[in-house]
Amino acid sequence: MTQDPLSEIRRVERSVSLATAEATSEAATAVDEARRSADQLVADAGARGLATAAQRYKEGLERARAEADKILADGDEKVAALRRQAEAQLSDAVDVVMAMVLPGED
Repeated sequence: MTQDPLSEIRRVERSVSLATAEATSEAATAVDEARRSADQLVADAGARGLATAAQRYKEGLERARAEADKILADGDEKVAALRRQAEAQLSDAVDVVMAMVLPGED
């Protein structure tokens, strides 16, 4: 019993059609997995980028705070030096004022 050629062609067409559908489905699944993987990589890179940006911002704030603290400390030292200088000159100023108020008493 031999099959007629038309039946054989239809059987091969069905077989090729099934194989094509299966390969297409597998390819679509692989593409979906690749997209998910790429999306995850992009999300991870974005998160790392945000973390890096936040860290740089924090470091910048810390540098600015340290510089401000140094400026304040320098200012406090200058004020203290001026106060010491004024206190040292205070007795001389009192002597000048006393001489102006109480002339003739040396």
